[in-house]
Amino acid sequence: MRALDTGPSVRRSALFLSLTPPPHTLLPHTTAPAPNQRQQLLTKAATSGVISAAGNLLCQAAVERKSLFGGGGAAGSAAAVDGRRVALFAALGALYVAPVLHAWYGLLGRAVTATGVPGALGRLALDQLAFAPVFVASMMAILALADGQAPAAARRGVAEALPAAVKANWALWVPAQYVNFRYVPPTLQVGFSNVVALAWNVYFSFATRPRPASP
Repeated sequence: MRALDTGPSVRRSALFLSLTPPPHTLLPHTTAPAPNQRQQLLTKAATSGVISAAGNLLCQAAVERKSLFGGGGAAGSAAAVDGRRVALFAALGALYVAPVLHAWYGLLGRAVTATGVPGALGRLALDQLAFAPVFVASMMAILALADGQAPAAARRGVAEALPAAVKANWALWVPAQYVNFRYVPPTLQVGFSNVVALAWNVYFSFATRPRPASP
């Protein structure tokens, strides 16, 4: 039998082949870059501002029966929609709600790394038991102060209204957030919350609406 040729030329060829990367590693890297965080946050802020404003506008028009085009000053006509209130909710959604939720969902994803049902339940428990009461109270306080209430009066108002608001929050957000944490990708969780928030903002607008001062 003829012996295999292991001369210098063969050894050089083997060395060359051993140092050559596999063909698939020579292809251009085609993985899409991570989304720009600043652009992502701006998009979330704009979306949250629009949905918060829409929720307040819907509350004023459909629940409080205010006129979109003004009452015209006629006796018995509906009061006009409070444009300042709509703008206040837009600012609250864009400048406070979206950045806070963006940071919170990022923290929650890092804190609870389990997947499937255990992960969804763990994130849900932290979100609704630890975060939601504080977050709802903070929004109520911001709106009260923006309406001109003194800090002491705002604090009393929040303390009185918070239990009912938290119960309403749980009724809507516990099932919604389970779906969010269980099935929605992390990058879309704020967007999903914003959709559910349209219904929440209708309720929250009504619960925090300015009331005439007691005599």
